[in-house]
Amino acid sequence: MAFRKEDRVQRILAERGDAPGLVHVFSAMESCSSYRPWHDKASGKTFFKPTTGKCLHYYFYFIDAQFGLCYLRVPTWAPFRLQVYFNGHGWLARQLTQAGIAFETADNAFLYLADPAEAQRLADGLEAATLHAYLDAWAQRFCPVLDRCKRPANYRIAPFGVMSSNFNLCGSSAATASGVLAAGRCSKR
Repeated sequence: MAFRKEDRVQRILAERGDAPGLVHVFSAMESCSSYRPWHDKASGKTFFKPTTGKCLHYYFYFIDAQFGLCYLRVPTWAPFRLQVYFNGHGWLARQLTQAGIAFETADNAFLYLADPAEAQRLADGLEAATLHAYLDAWAQRFCPVLDRCKRPANYRIAPFGVMSSNFNLCGSSAATASGVLAAGRCSKR
């Protein structure tokens, strides 16, 4: 029976609450990148050739103290191309709460911000180096095969790229370059 992972996670969260930690692990058979051994008869060389296939993927849903609800999608075949999901608005909401700034959200939009300028300053404070440190830690935690890979001490676990990103808030097309807030535009009450 098919189901939406997000719906199931919401039901689990309704019971367990939003305390940091592992929420649930799903598995799904999905397409993935991989390699296969290949021997080129013309050159006499044997090598790994990129290919695609289907393999089991694990979805680790967890709540991070700073980023809120996240998931890491881990394929069970090399090259172990990980996919991470987190919501930047969830991160900002946690920062606003810690700073004591009132706000109101609906789904994935800020409807009200008591201090839009300070919220923008907080949003601008998410540095790429900080984000990479979290991504590396999550990859290490949920993809244990990385421990078996021999690499220099200063080697990054994986280069991360952005697959999808949304920058529009409150229906405004005037979002800032950081994509988090259009100052003053969300201050409706």
